[in-house]
This record gives sequence, C-alpha cells and structure tokens, in this order.
Amino acid sequence: MSIKVPSFETHVAWSVIIPIYNRVHLLHETLCSVLAALPLHNNRIRLMVVDDASTDGDVLAVINQLGIKGIEYHRNPTNLGLARNLNRCVALALEDSFVHLLNADDLVDPLFYATMDKHLYESGAKAIFCNNFFLEQSGHLRANEAAQHLPQGFIQEKKGLFIDNYIQCASVCVHTSVYQAVGGFDARFNACVDWHQWKVISTQFNWFFVKQNLCTYRLVDNSHWHTRLLNGENYATILKSLQFHESYLGATAANAAYQRQAYLHGLTILALIRSKKFVALWPNMKVYFQYPIKFTARWWLFKRIVALLLLVWVRKRS
Repeated sequence: MSIKVPSFETHVAWSVIIPIYNRVHLLHETLCSVLAALPLHNNRIRLMVVDDASTDGDVLAVINQLGIKGIEYHRNPTNLGLARNLNRCVALALEDSFVHLLNADDLVDPLFYATMDKHLYESGAKAIFCNNFFLEQSGHLRANEAAQHLPQGFIQEKKGLFIDNYIQCASVCVHTSVYQAVGGFDARFNACVDWHQWKVISTQFNWFFVKQNLCTYRLVDNSHWHTRLLNGENYATILKSLQFHESYLGATAANAAYQRQAYLHGLTILALIRSKKFVALWPNMKVYFQYPIKFTARWWLFKRIVALLLLVWVRKRS
C-alpha cells in the first residue's frame, strides 16, 4: 500500500503512541490516518504501538503490512489493564515531547499534528485539545456538541470540565513535564481514567482549546466503555472522581457537577428501560441514589422511572 507521508516543519517534539488491546482489525485504519498527518522522517517524532497483550489478532502483522519504516512495536508480556498500559505509553515517550495517546480505533485529520504544533508553538501551552467528531456504529459522523460553546484559546472556566466531559482522549496532547508533575493515570478510576486525568491536569495547568474538529472518536457498542455504562460502573467511577475533586471545586461547582451527572445517569436509566435491558437497571439505580443532590430533583426523576417501568410491565402483560 502506498501512503504519502506529509511534510511540515515541527516546532515541538512529538510522541504519538497508540495503546491497543484487541479489536486489532481497526488498527490499520487508525495507523493510515496517522501516517497521512505525521512526517515520520523527522527525528523529533516518535510513533509507536503499545500492545497490552491482545488476543484477537496479530498487531505486528498489521504494522508490517503497511511497509512503513519508523513504527515501533511494544508488546506487554501480560495484560496490564487500561491505566497501567497508558502509564507505560507515557514512560516510553521521548523526553521533552508532547504525548498524543490515540486509541487504536480512533482517527486523526490530515491537519491534526500541523495545527496542534502551530498552536502549541504560538501559545506556549503544555496541555492542548481540539474538538472532535463521533463516528457511530451506523457510520454516521456527528460533531461533539459538548465543546461547541467553548471559545478557542486557553480555557477560562476550568471547573466546567468537572461538570461535563468535553475532552476525548484522541484530541489531547500533553507535555511529558505535565505528566511528571501530576503523576500517572490512576487505576482507581479505570472506568473514566482519561477524564479523571484531564481534571487532575486542569487543577495545576491551563488547557488550550482548538475549535476545529481534528479527530474522530469511534463509538462501539461492545466497547469497555459501553459495558461499564450498562453495569453502572461508569457512573459509579465518575461519582468517585467527583468526590475526589470536591474540595477543589467548592460547594457550588460540586453540586452542579453532581446534578449534571445525575441527569445524564437518569437518561441512561430511561434508555435501559426503553430497550428492555432490565438486568442493568438494578446496579444503575443503586449508583443513581448515591448522588449527593437535593432529594426533590431525584424524587422527580425516580417517579418518572417508576412510571415508565409500570408502563412497560403493563404492556408486556397485555
């Protein structure tokens, strides 16, 4: 396969690292998108794939099929899990470089690195992210509306990130010195490990936002995120992460964050009812009533959920 590798003058050093665990069949498309955006001939750029002991395909064979020199391959002897594998990726990065952790099923725009490089050089930022698209399983591409309201530049209201997760991992580039300052990804928050890390970073550093949609996050029904959403683990971990940051947020912002997540969790519960996934309801309901928000709002949502449950039960009986 012939791939035209781009050429642009980079102002910063880059460590582009693709962590992968299974779903190997999607890696080829991801690598092609990176190769169309990254000038590998530059000695200040390092591209590698870190395999967390995948079992459903040959990662090295996919890399070799491209016939491109300069792609490093590292395989863990045993599965480390998401957080520990991300930490290994950061440990492998070039010293004094910007680390881009790109999931093995996500994609970057041909202008991703050139644009981010330019803004990093001009702004002096140490942590940067752009807006993104979501690629649904149906093939439909939609924009990330959560970040549409943000102006380009340094984020002024940093506590907004604690209320809504508008940063996707594929859109983030962070300097190695930042990771060294804040510490590694925390396995205690595995179900939202990247969002928790971005929040930790925001307590010490200023994020710079690029308004362009320069990458694509793939939504997959059988992903780890989707499984954790169904069994309630995702929201339980988000709740634990918010409690971790409560003293930083203060009472007003913390309550807003709790209410936002309780609202989203309520929508998830309604979706579970509509799709008749009743097995997932109990763990989600248990987490839902742990949010420390006003009982009145919770009670209103609870009545709606019970009413819908009864409606579904009646329809099944009739």
